Order: sequence, then C-alpha cells, then structure tokens
Amino acid sequence: MSQEPELDEFERYNPRHRVTFGFGAFVVGFLVAITAFALGALLLTLAGGPVNGHQLASAALLALVVGLYAGGVGLVVGAPIAFVLGLLLRPVANQWLHVLAFFVVMTAASFLILVSLSSGDPLGTLELAALIGLAAAIGRFSVWRMMDIR
Repeated sequence: MSQEPELDEFERYNPRHRVTFGFGAFVVGFLVAITAFALGALLLTLAGGPVNGHQLASAALLALVVGLYAGGVGLVVGAPIAFVLGLLLRPVANQWLHVLAFFVVMTAASFLILVSLSSGDPLGTLELAALIGLAAAIGRFSVWRMMDIR
C-alpha cells in the first residue's frame, strides 16, 4: 500500500513545480538589498564630481546612515512587499523572472510611495525608485542558490 502525500492548496493548483524559500534566504536577501542600496547611494554621491579625502569620509558616513535608515524603512515597507511577491512567484520556476519581477514591482511601489510623499521632481523620484528596485533585484539574485525548486 502506497500512501500519497497530502497536497496543499498550492500544490493542487500547480503540481509541476514550486519555488520555496526559508527564513535564512529572506534575511540574506534583505541584508544584501540594503547593502546594495547604501553602496548605490554612495556611488551616486561620489559620481557628482571630484572627491577629496574629507568628502569621501563624509560620503561613506552618509552611506552608512542611509543604509541604516533604508534598513528601517525596508523592514516596515519593503520586506512585506518582497515576502508577498516571493509567495506570488512560487509557481514560476525561472529565477530570472523572479529577479526581474523584484526590480519592476519594487521600483513601481517605491515610485508610487515616494511620489505620494513628496512634491519633488518625478524624474528624480523615478531614479531613486529605480535604485531601490535595483537593490531589491540584487538582493533576490543573491539568494538564487538558496531557493528550493521542486
């Protein structure tokens, strides 16, 4: 007598494959995304013109502060969006589509949030939102091998 394992609702919906991630993958992806955002902010600051030692130290300190602030905001806003997106992408086996989806969704969500909170330049807001989306995509890419594809 062989007893078949009981399928959850998701497996009945898509029995071909399922992409799962653990808490460790979620934490690693989050930390990599925050680090990527802080480094991106540092690079954009340094790209503004010639830099001497004092400016470099100030920019590095600014990147650290930005990283800490982004970590707090990311934990409250970005992490829930990423978690839900990860669950929605479970039926998609192609990991490149996951990375692309993280870029697109996080860029769009960031843009909508930032535009609603500020009256600044929409193009500048889009650039910041794209940096957030890129950091999220890098975070998702960093845990590629931690995903379990069944």
